[in-house]
Amino acid sequence: MRSSTPERRRVKRPVSAEQAAKATPSGWPRAFPVAQAPNAPLLLAFAGRGLQAVGRGRARRAGRAAFTVGLAVWAGEEAVDGVNGLRRALGVATLVWMLGSAVRARRAPRTAVSLTAASRSPRPG
Repeated sequence: MRSSTPERRRVKRPVSAEQAAKATPSGWPRAFPVAQAPNAPLLLAFAGRGLQAVGRGRARRAGRAAFTVGLAVWAGEEAVDGVNGLRRALGVATLVWMLGSAVRARRAPRTAVSLTAASRSPRPG
């Protein structure tokens, strides 16, 4: 016997690319993803590193900036929203490494600049 209420059909709504990526894990191994296809911030970091390796002057500095920003955004996303504990730990470790590198770079003596400036100063004589 049929009921008097009309059948409700499920309406399929369009799915965004972000929703599809979250719904279908594409990592390896599937049960505990360690390796995944790179996302946009990581691709930016790779491209920046490539530009840094082959560029000179402004292009090299732009590549370094792109690498730093891309890697920092990727690490922050992984630290906050990683798919498992290993990925979150990898994000935190990358952020700590980047912070340590920045601190070491600030503390390092600028010998090349100091030597260049010293060679230009007039000698007492």
